[in-house]
Amino acid sequence: MTLENGLQIWLALVRSGLEETRKNQLAGYDAELVGELKKGLYPNATRSLERELHAAPPSVEAFLEIFFGALKPFSRMLRDVLGMFEEAGARRSEENLRIAFDFDKASESLALTLEEFRETEAVFHRVARSIVVRWWNSNTLFSLVQDVQNVLEPLGVVDVRQRFDAPSRVRDPRVRRWLEQNGKPNWLPFPGFPRSGIADLDEILGMAESLINYMIAEVRKLGTTYEEFAQRLSSLPWEVQERNEGGVEDDVDERPRRPFVVAAHDYWPNSFAEHVCLAIEAVNYQAVEEKPGRAARLAAALRTGFDRPPRDERTRVSLEQDFADIVNLPIWKKRHELYAVWVASRIADALSDLYWEWHPDGDTLRFPFAGVELATLRSIEGGTHIFWTEKRTELKGGGILGRKHIQPDYRIMKVPTHRIESTSLVVECKQYRKWSRKNFGAALDDYANGCPAAPVVLVNYGPTDPTILDLVAPSRRNRTFLVGDFKPGGDAALNRFRELLRGVYDPVDDRITGATEFELRWGPMFRDLDLHLFIRGTAADSSQHIGLRSTHGSVIAPPWAEWPEDVMSSPPGIERITVARWLDADYDLLVHDYSGTPEFPHGDVSVRMVRGTAVEEQVFTPRDGTGRWWHVCRIQGASGRVEEINIILSECPYLIA
Repeated sequence: MTLENGLQIWLALVRSGLEETRKNQLAGYDAELVGELKKGLYPNATRSLERELHAAPPSVEAFLEIFFGALKPFSRMLRDVLGMFEEAGARRSEENLRIAFDFDKASESLALTLEEFRETEAVFHRVARSIVVRWWNSNTLFSLVQDVQNVLEPLGVVDVRQRFDAPSRVRDPRVRRWLEQNGKPNWLPFPGFPRSGIADLDEILGMAESLINYMIAEVRKLGTTYEEFAQRLSSLPWEVQERNEGGVEDDVDERPRRPFVVAAHDYWPNSFAEHVCLAIEAVNYQAVEEKPGRAARLAAALRTGFDRPPRDERTRVSLEQDFADIVNLPIWKKRHELYAVWVASRIADALSDLYWEWHPDGDTLRFPFAGVELATLRSIEGGTHIFWTEKRTELKGGGILGRKHIQPDYRIMKVPTHRIESTSLVVECKQYRKWSRKNFGAALDDYANGCPAAPVVLVNYGPTDPTILDLVAPSRRNRTFLVGDFKPGGDAALNRFRELLRGVYDPVDDRITGATEFELRWGPMFRDLDLHLFIRGTAADSSQHIGLRSTHGSVIAPPWAEWPEDVMSSPPGIERITVARWLDADYDLLVHDYSGTPEFPHGDVSVRMVRGTAVEEQVFTPRDGTGRWWHVCRIQGASGRVEEINIILSECPYLIA
């Protein structure tokens, strides 16, 4: 029937199985969706959404605009699962692989072929978009890159690489790795830009990410590798689609495809992503008082580029058709189960450096309630692991809540798998809008108890709280980790999850695993340098600054790091900071030129990092640049990974007045 207003759409959603609350008035799986609708339609409401809709029903257009925007996380889940699904079917000569969602014992299984899943993802990608449709062409795409290039030098970015094979200066490891691999030979989903914390800039960075991923999705339709794509592109007689006077018809793509694939042939996604990432990193490393102005300059440049192509708005007819397309899709009924499968795709993404061999059940890749071997993983060193879903094992002695067996959502087990210590990783998925201390804490302790050699990571769609870990036995607590707000768009949580997993299976063991000493040395050209350590944890009270004008710290109590004294003698000058125990936090090591030496830090200055014994050491020396702060490196305490930052700053970004 024709939808007359937002109330009728709401009633149609309820009939489709919308779950706002569960038994005992707990928040349902769709509570966040309902919350987004209420916030967008009635920002000052005190009554329930349904009562507000009855009292003042909004227009169809107003309701659906908010609804489609709220579907963006679900759309991104589908895209990520599709990437895993395509990887699992990559070695099959025919695209007849199916994926089955049957975690729920009480409901029927849903199985989709790879092609059907692509079509489903395309529907969600089409509707979970801005109402504005931009008609890009080659000129507007490359002009957008130029818009960003024009602000790089004012932002302080110089000497951007001129040759395609030159190393990138992007600092973000996820983006840098993507730049090195995308299209060489495989097309890969874009991992996302760093965020600034400034709403206007971060909003348009999201638009830039969507543009890149849409282009990648279009070129992958011609082939998953660059060679396949280029060969098929040359043989397709595509014409540039014309805009329709009455808006976008149902049977055409959101944006014309040929300009997208032609631009991709010239590695436009890589060039655009690199320039934007360099720009946002330059904004983030500005002094606090300068950052808003620099962010506004970058946001204005991007908006200029996005405002250049002609635009259309979706009509009411197309909006209603989009809504019908969504709620009639079989996967709409399985949208809650999709989260657990999406978590599996994030595990596969985090451990993509390992060799994955997926194990379909005949022609179907199943995610069932009962235990199944999903894949075999092989490391560079030759180790073999099995990726399980719902593997059930005995819990000797029982758990906190009397549990006699454990059955985590995912675990990775080293061959042979019959030994109790064979489990090398456990990942448990929760979809709570509000965290449960008892439920989450008991799961972490039970899994850590039953898998004595494995890190245990619990992810939740909603938030978590560090006090949950208080329920875990102290002897097991250093192996248990909480990652809250784990969902598409939650970049900090996704990055932390990736680093936790990569730290377990890193093929190169350069990770910090024990007590570490940092030693700053400087020569006669410097009068007074200071070593600073900034610990930035997930809990509000876990951040610390160790160094001059702050605290000396301690190696026998939290924060388990100590700076003994301020050394002002030269030459030579030596200052040290020792870390006795690593917390679940980021550690940033910086050097400050207290005396203001001209052209710091050129000259005889270095930081030596000694891990455990003098044999395990790493020496950092500064690169070009001027300023009074040298950001040496960052250590991720949970995984032990060391990232060399090596940039020179005019101000310290972490210093608390």
